[in-house]
Amino acid sequence: MRQLAYAMTGLEVAIAVLVVVALFALYEAVLYRVPRLRAERPLAAPCPPLVALDAVASYLAGLGYQMRAAESSRRLFQHPGALVSLRAIEAGHRLRVTATGPSLVVEVLGVARVSARDREAFGQRIDAMASAVEAAARAAESAEAQAVALETAPQVVRIHERTVERQIVVARCKFCSALTPVDAKKCDNCGAVPFL
Repeated sequence: MRQLAYAMTGLEVAIAVLVVVALFALYEAVLYRVPRLRAERPLAAPCPPLVALDAVASYLAGLGYQMRAAESSRRLFQHPGALVSLRAIEAGHRLRVTATGPSLVVEVLGVARVSARDREAFGQRIDAMASAVEAAARAAESAEAQAVALETAPQVVRIHERTVERQIVVARCKFCSALTPVDAKKCDNCGAVPFL
């Protein structure tokens, strides 16, 4: 074995490496790079791409998908299961979801063959994703409408007034006959100190 390794020239090693890389690239192209299913669903209630992708992410998280990559208008989700069957919905595969605002594009990556039944199930899955996006759009619109209504609502200011009444005993000053409270130290009018 050692003699065989020494016998290989640099050119033979390069050719072997190139063959392995080419086979791996072919495998990637057949199983992962070529989208086998792609469907575009117009949204009845268009919403911003980030809102749409967040709604799809929460929907797919409930089905067991994990988000692998996130871009401004595209997300890549992968099911953690192994690729044990060729069914597009049940097999472990990757979904690339793109939101443009008025529509939702979903592609299945890594499925070699897809039957007509799988295409129908895939269409139903996309309809469910679009329904989740439309519900999120309606919720965002209602939240925004409530925020605007709160901002434009007239502000009610309540003023509480309290009147305190008390009785003050007054007496006439013996010098000027002006009324002065009895607990005062001097007369308010003439300034006499013992005014009583």
